Amino acid sequence: MVNKEQRATVAVADSSFLIAVCWLGLVDVLAEIFSEIYIPEAVWREVVEEGGEREETVPLRCSNAVQRSSVAETERLRLLKFFLDEGEAEVISLALERNVSIVLIDEIKARKVAQQMGLYTIGTLGFLLLAKELRYIEQVRPLLDTLLAKGFRVSKELQEAVLRTAGEQ
Repeated sequence: MVNKEQRATVAVADSSFLIAVCWLGLVDVLAEIFSEIYIPEAVWREVVEEGGEREETVPLRCSNAVQRSSVAETERLRLLKFFLDEGEAEVISLALERNVSIVLIDEIKARKVAQQMGLYTIGTLGFLLLAKELRYIEQVRPLLDTLLAKGFRVSKELQEAVLRTAGEQ
């Protein structure tokens, strides 16, 4: 799906994913793995504008790979907003609108909806595993610990599964 030699992969990203990547200082890795990352307006507002233009979002705001994008107000978007929050609905709608097959999203409900609509989902922990597999990072555990210390919610079972997959348990 994604490899270092062929970096032509495009994705649409949701707010919790982007906030976690900013916390970890991995925006540059995100831009290495994905040639373009579309961010819908609702997500941009939540992460950058309402976030008080936090210092950790500077790399996100400055990245050439990041494309702030408007989403067409369609019936699909209106329907998605009944089930999901505005940012998640815009992520899925924008991906379908632009024929982007990958969404970077953490929330379980939104992931299920995206998958039902034929999209491939990657969450923050999946991104860390991918970054390790592609040798952009050496270890997942310290980054997972940072996320947990910042209040990132993840079940003990998922933590163990991720560390096992990373070969760090």
